[in-house]
This record gives sequence, C-alpha cells and structure tokens, in this order.
Amino acid sequence: MGTVYSGYNLYKARELAKQLNDEGEYELAGLLGLLTQTPIRFNDALLLKKTNIMNREIHQSCVKTGEEYRNMNGAYYKIDEKLETLLLSLHPGVEEVFTKTRNYYVTKIRKRSNRSFIFHELRHEQLLRERREWAKQYSKENI
Repeated sequence: MGTVYSGYNLYKARELAKQLNDEGEYELAGLLGLLTQTPIRFNDALLLKKTNIMNREIHQSCVKTGEEYRNMNGAYYKIDEKLETLLLSLHPGVEEVFTKTRNYYVTKIRKRSNRSFIFHELRHEQLLRERREWAKQYSKENI
C-alpha cells in the first residue's frame, strides 16, 4: 500500500516558513518557501543561483536527471513575488541564494519544527497536487 499524502506536511512547512520569516530567519524561510511552492528536490534547491530566478520563474536543472524542472504543461515553476524578493535579497553580492551546507539547513529546520521533518514528502505532495489539478482541468476540457 502506498503512502497517502494529505497535504499536512506542506501546511506545516508553510506555517513554519511564516514563523521563521517573522523571526528574521530569512534564509531558512526562503528555503522552506521554495520547497513548498515548487517540487524542486532539496539538494537542487541548495544549488539555486539568483540568475536562475527570472520573472518569478525558477529555471533550475535537476542534478539527478539533468532535466529542467517544469510542470506538466511544460512551463517553469513559479513562485510568488514576496518569495522572489526574499530570495534575491539574500546575501547581496553573492550569486548563490543559499550559502550554507545541507546539514546546516536540515538541522536548523528540524530543530525549529519540533518533529521529524521529511523534506522529500514536500516534493511528493506538490507533485500529487499538480497531477490532481491537471487531471481535473483535463477532464473538464473533454466533457
């Protein structure tokens, strides 16, 4: 039996991102915001450069497959304006958006969430939501 993704992790991650943003932890809030708005893998998100963010679109390649991240319609994933501004304002003069190690972010976020935080489930929930929306749209067009 497969895992049921209810959207709970996505909800908790968004809540935590808002809390971190309010407390001034902008880098952690930006990372969680990116992971909740796009199904980009955690390691690929850490490699994001400011030049890969154009007009709210994320132009990032997957290290694992070499393909660019795109939705089911072939368009780049979009983030909201607030997150785009936050990501581009991190570390002025540095091309990389996230400058610390993977272990640093994992440790900080897991300590702040007070529970075992599973990053790949954010990706799975995003992809499942996208597939459901695509199927709903596709079924309406064929009726």
